[in-house]
Amino acid sequence: MPIRIIRLRGIGLATAIAVIALGLAACGDTTKTVTADDWVDSICSAAASYQRVSDAQGEKFAAIDFKDGQAAKKAISTALEEVNKASVTLRSDFDKAGKPDLKSGDDVVKAFKDQSKVNDARSAELKKKIEAINPKGDVAAQFQKIAADTPDIKFKPKIEAIASKQADAQEVIDGIDANPDCADLFFSDDAASTSKPASKPTTSAPPKTVNEKWVAGICTAFSGWVKDIDDANTKLQASLGKFDASQDSPKDLKQKLVDFLKTGQAETKNLKKEVDALKAPDVKDGAAAQKVFTQAGADLVRIFDSAVTDAEKINATTFQSVADDISGFEAKISSSFDAVSSAFDDLENHNSPELEKLFSSRSECAGLG
Repeated sequence: MPIRIIRLRGIGLATAIAVIALGLAACGDTTKTVTADDWVDSICSAAASYQRVSDAQGEKFAAIDFKDGQAAKKAISTALEEVNKASVTLRSDFDKAGKPDLKSGDDVVKAFKDQSKVNDARSAELKKKIEAINPKGDVAAQFQKIAADTPDIKFKPKIEAIASKQADAQEVIDGIDANPDCADLFFSDDAASTSKPASKPTTSAPPKTVNEKWVAGICTAFSGWVKDIDDANTKLQASLGKFDASQDSPKDLKQKLVDFLKTGQAETKNLKKEVDALKAPDVKDGAAAQKVFTQAGADLVRIFDSAVTDAEKINATTFQSVADDISGFEAKISSSFDAVSSAFDDLENHNSPELEKLFSSRSECAGLG
């Protein structure tokens, strides 16, 4: 039964927690100042680490067998997820680099950070486009269209604009240009980005039978939940991008996390209600299959209830105290999601060819593959 491949750790919650944790140290510390050469060396070293991950995923992408649409779509999503994880590490390494000892130093660093926010937004949009790929159609053609619709990123002109007003910023440009691999990442005109909506998968006919209604209901509930959590995560990241440690307090940061988790808590309770309201499919072990999902809904509610409780107990006296208390969040939530995710494997014991066919063909299920 294909629905077993739902992997909850991919919804962005653990990543959201990780991004907060990565930024906490910078909130409490004064940015160190280094020579322009050292600063360029640091960010180029970070770029090289990121590029190794990107190249490795590119090789895996080149080996994808597009004859199996479901597997191809999953492979594309996995590659993107790995690159996005590398992006989080890249931003962390960038923050650790400090700022160049130039009059334009603050402006240069701000330009890089602002571009990171743009890249994050485009990555989130790209993820949505890939989720919209119809695995029953020509996956290669759909992905090629996404690539063709991807506009170029023009970042170098932003740094050149700074240099036109503060000449010393040219040192940063020259330093990056002197490293072809580094320049390829930061100044390349063909870096991935997105802005146009992706083509939508073919819509299935309205469900009529009990089994069609069950499959459509399960997929609609879970795909809607994934989207709601991802949307909340995108909103959180945008809010964190505007966070200013010189004006905002540790309590403000704590509240952003609590609000995010409460949104997830509410959406997860809605998911449970939707799943609980479904009539079990009319197949052998249909009731057992329905129970797998009702149990998953209950488990997810418990995860968010626990997360909200933990978040509300965070010591927000200082940024460091927030960092100390949040340190275990990512691992705890990832572990909990993995446990719920693996529970779907029990569906293998209640296999039904009819349900399997519906999960593979219903458009409501396309984004869960």
